[in-house]
Amino acid sequence: EAELLNFMAPEKKARPAPTSTLDLILADGSVFPHKGKVVIVDRAVDLKTGTLTVITEFPNPDGLLRPGLFGRVRAIVGTVENAILVPKRAVQEIQGAKSVLVVGPDDMVALRTIRPGETVGELLVVRDGVKPGERVIVEGVQKARPGTKVNPTTAAAGGPAAAKAEEKPDQTKPAAKAKGK
Repeated sequence: EAELLNFMAPEKKARPAPTSTLDLILADGSVFPHKGKVVIVDRAVDLKTGTLTVITEFPNPDGLLRPGLFGRVRAIVGTVENAILVPKRAVQEIQGAKSVLVVGPDDMVALRTIRPGETVGELLVVRDGVKPGERVIVEGVQKARPGTKVNPTTAAAGGPAAAKAEEKPDQTKPAAKAKGK
């Protein structure tokens, strides 16, 4: 329901209707090879669940889909241009306000209150509060304190698994590990 209201907000009505096709994620996690489309959108929101029924249609030339099979439908409903993404694990919530710790050029820690947007996997879109290229502390957040100097090292934006996959760290990613001095 909240996503529908966000999508239908007055400032977004000028935008053309989404023409993206739908992906079907099957119960085993694989993606169905054929794209689908929206056929019917119910006009009423279910009061108990806050959901809206959407009927979709997928071609089934191989007969893989059967009645009663479970799947999830994925659609692109919007695109954020030049988005700033930070790992969700770097975000702290204090009295309802979300914030991150950033490392300045002098290796000093500063606390920034952010205005979060949507989540993309393990990443969070930051609408306001962090500038492009700033280093955000993702590990050692408990040790770092605003106003203290740290010895930052570059971390992979995707976490430890991504760090193993990369041969050398990308210095342009806004993520840092903090080690107190």
